Amino acid sequence: MGKGWRWLVGVAIALGVIVLLVCTVGYGVVAKKLVLAKVVPRIDKKLDGNWSYKSIDIKKGLAEIKDVVIHTEEGDALVTIDSIKAEFSPWPKDGQLQINKVYVVKPDMRLIRDKNGDLNAKTWLDKVRGTGGGEQKKPSVGQKRNWTLGTIEIAGGKLSGVDEATGHKAALHGLSTSWAMGDEDVVAKMDTVQLDLAIGKSLVFRDVRGETNINDVIGSLKVDVADGVVPLWAGMSLTGIKGHIEKAEGKDALVVDLSGGYGGAEGKLWDAKGWMDPQNREGEMKISAQQFTFDKIDSVLKESPVVDYQNTMLGTHVDVTLAKGVATFAGDIDLQGLNVLVPKLAEETMRDLNLVGTVEGRFDSRKKWLDLTSLDLDFRGVKFSLKGWMGLQGGIDNREFPTLQFDFDLPSMPCQDVVTAIPKEFAPKFSRFKLKGDFAAAVSAKIDWADLQNTELTGDIGIHGCKVLSAPYLFNPKRLDTPFRYEILVGKDKWKRVRLGDNDRYVPYAEISPHIVNAVLTQEDSRFFKHRGFISKEFRTALIKNLEAGVEEGKWILYKWGASSITMQTVKNVFLSREKTLARKLQELFLTWYLEKKQSKERIMEIYLNAIEFAPKVYGIKPATQLYFGKLPSEVTPIEAAFLAQLLPAPRRFYFQYCRDKLGRKKKVGNILKNMHGKERLTDEEYQLALEEHASDLPIVFNFNKDKELCRKPVDW
Repeated sequence: MGKGWRWLVGVAIALGVIVLLVCTVGYGVVAKKLVLAKVVPRIDKKLDGNWSYKSIDIKKGLAEIKDVVIHTEEGDALVTIDSIKAEFSPWPKDGQLQINKVYVVKPDMRLIRDKNGDLNAKTWLDKVRGTGGGEQKKPSVGQKRNWTLGTIEIAGGKLSGVDEATGHKAALHGLSTSWAMGDEDVVAKMDTVQLDLAIGKSLVFRDVRGETNINDVIGSLKVDVADGVVPLWAGMSLTGIKGHIEKAEGKDALVVDLSGGYGGAEGKLWDAKGWMDPQNREGEMKISAQQFTFDKIDSVLKESPVVDYQNTMLGTHVDVTLAKGVATFAGDIDLQGLNVLVPKLAEETMRDLNLVGTVEGRFDSRKKWLDLTSLDLDFRGVKFSLKGWMGLQGGIDNREFPTLQFDFDLPSMPCQDVVTAIPKEFAPKFSRFKLKGDFAAAVSAKIDWADLQNTELTGDIGIHGCKVLSAPYLFNPKRLDTPFRYEILVGKDKWKRVRLGDNDRYVPYAEISPHIVNAVLTQEDSRFFKHRGFISKEFRTALIKNLEAGVEEGKWILYKWGASSITMQTVKNVFLSREKTLARKLQELFLTWYLEKKQSKERIMEIYLNAIEFAPKVYGIKPATQLYFGKLPSEVTPIEAAFLAQLLPAPRRFYFQYCRDKLGRKKKVGNILKNMHGKERLTDEEYQLALEEHASDLPIVFNFNKDKELCRKPVDW
């Protein structure tokens, strides 16, 4: 792009000088006719006719050509200039025309490099430089110019560029310079230089100053930056960027030496040093952040989840090598004493989080492809690694949707060390667990947003190698052997603790109709009696649903959908509070494993059916069968059991069928019965009878004595 400006100035001078030479003959109409007859054809020949102008105006001592446009061979505007003005003395001196000053007003150049690497201005630049082919005319030795030039001024210049292969864009605004004939040094100032990267980030540099020598424009180039901004993520940017970029000695490259702070914080908190060759897209850069405390960036962190950060320390550095547009990087991070409050993770502030790690990988800007060779981290003594790849939208393949693959690995380590590493605020009761054995984890995933249904999720969470030696009382499944208390929802955000296990609402497993158990199994967790608490394939299903929800809502969704087995639902109902945090979800997973270790499947099912909600303020299978049918749980028929099962996803929404004496979800009930029969949970005779009931005008006879308060209107909580 620098060469484009250099030759743009040359064209401007040529236009001004040729016009002025003719103007010494006369003014007004005569001068204009000479310009049209002599000058315009010469410019046409030089540019192969790929230029135009609106008007030429010549007055005594001043010539102006307005609205100049230089085109590419395809007819697209390459350069536009509002006007080129030239001030000159009416009479020659020593046989030379005295051109005092040339003004180039608002030149605007638009450069495009296509996906094959071809520049739209190449043909024009070759012609301006005289390298476009053919015999080039050289000036004679000792030949004297018939004109002299004072100064050239450029004001309001603009340069924009697009690299279609990478998607990067650049724009230079407010270019101004003044150069006197005979001076070897040229200084230019730019209001802003903006680089728009294909990844959606914009780099903005303000008050940029460039300096060079006309005898070696590129070799002597030096650019000083007074104030720059590079966004990293929402709410965080590299700011106050200062330094310089200059030509490297002995090679066609630029030396870079920049430094700055974060988020407007003053002082030097990081530096970037190295070299780069933009034309060949090569370079090397070392980026370092000397260890500093977070109070240095107080202005950034005031509204962030990071709290009590006066003693939080961060140090990092990254080495980047660029070759043919592919950036290879390697670096490390050392974060100590981080305190964060993130309600979606945990309700309390998590303190003293320490993270040390290294990273290696490469990023191909043309393909928009990231290869993560390794990310090795140590979080409070727990070492784990991540590797994989990610393809972003766009690139030379015009990828419409992103795609990624990753492998997560946590090598075998003592189970107790994993528990100890969990912040107390994240899971307060976990610190009181004592475990033995070894834990390991390996998870792999492959996701293509263009085809989410074929998402792959495999792996193994090796928690079964652990054994609990002791547990806090409230989290000990053995307390479920006797009556216990748990919380139920009785109004909007209103909870009540109730006792379960020794009152007339409680029903032992043996007194619950097998049809109820089988209908619930069919609807909620068909392999309950065979798995160890987790439905493996449901984790993949939940992941797909969360990804699809994220696409619809335009953001990452982590746990809108879960993979809840009956054991997990039991844990959620009787052990845990109801806040929607990642901490609660992880505790749910751990306690599910623990409950399966300590209780029989029949006991878990018994607790589940006696604890879950079947209607607003109606908890437990006995109150439910009495409400809906006026029966005991042991007396329920297959079609009635199917009705109860179809309530479970949303009992506060589906219960109103009972109030209307109408089976509103008849098709769903029929599907449950069909699946019960298909899984041999109904005999042929039972299924046939249920079908006859299902086909009748009144498939279910609801309890005549309605709960008037419950049926007054649907609940809104």
